[in-house]
Amino acid sequence: MWTRAFIFLIASIYFIQVISGEIYVSELTVESNVTLEASTILSSWSNGLQLQVTDQSGQTQTVTLESREVTAECVVIGDEYNCSCSGGYVWSNEACYNFGCCNDSACLKNVSLVAPLCIPPVNVSINGTAVLSTAVTAAQKTQIQTELEKLNGVISVTVLTPRSSPTISNNIIDFVANASVRFNTTKLQEIVTNLKAVLVAEYTFVDTHGMVTIGAPNKTVDYKSQQNLRCDFDESTDFAGWNLSRTNERFELNNGRQLTVSSCISTDYPSCVNVTLNEVTGILAGK
Repeated sequence: MWTRAFIFLIASIYFIQVISGEIYVSELTVESNVTLEASTILSSWSNGLQLQVTDQSGQTQTVTLESREVTAECVVIGDEYNCSCSGGYVWSNEACYNFGCCNDSACLKNVSLVAPLCIPPVNVSINGTAVLSTAVTAAQKTQIQTELEKLNGVISVTVLTPRSSPTISNNIIDFVANASVRFNTTKLQEIVTNLKAVLVAEYTFVDTHGMVTIGAPNKTVDYKSQQNLRCDFDESTDFAGWNLSRTNERFELNNGRQLTVSSCISTDYPSCVNVTLNEVTGILAGK
């Protein structure tokens, strides 16, 4: 009696559209027996191969294969699964939150149909503060670390030395977390809400860095030139905007003579907001 083993290879295929020069990423799943290596499957598609692809609107486009690489591998023996991300990839939020496959651990669930299964890592950081009505205890420091480690892709959590408010000693606790995945904001909100409850905190807040994609000039701009800044986000939002920060001040940007804030259309991101700077001068200096 024997059980045949199958291997699922998940690969990212990079296409470039011939006319517009836009690059698309597709995910390919291949089922084979264990004697067929990933390199053999991918090498059968050579760079420069042209394909006809039909988009969601029903239009046919000509695309050219630019590159490809294995992103994940699942070995299946009977009803048993053992999946792992390839080097340079991490589990997606769907794989983590829906199947419990997170961080660097192998996945023993059937995630062969999850798309995307593994994604390239990014640099995301969380800075947070909790204000308590009493002094911070060692147990509360541990609770902060435990809650933040529930986020997918968390690399490290650092809880800083408590500081004092004007009326209570050592009742303010700051923390920093670094992650390799852009996590769902709903998941972060759930964790912040739980953290406020378990700490019995008066209030808890966090800010994040690395969650959005910013498009901006990468060189010195000309005096009184027009410049466009763009912010894309992976989730739909009820409101999105731009702020200008300087030393000891921060304010929201609104439409006026020198700038225009507007929503923009993006095929890749559910939320997009653009700010156009007209006749740039030093009055707009800041972050």
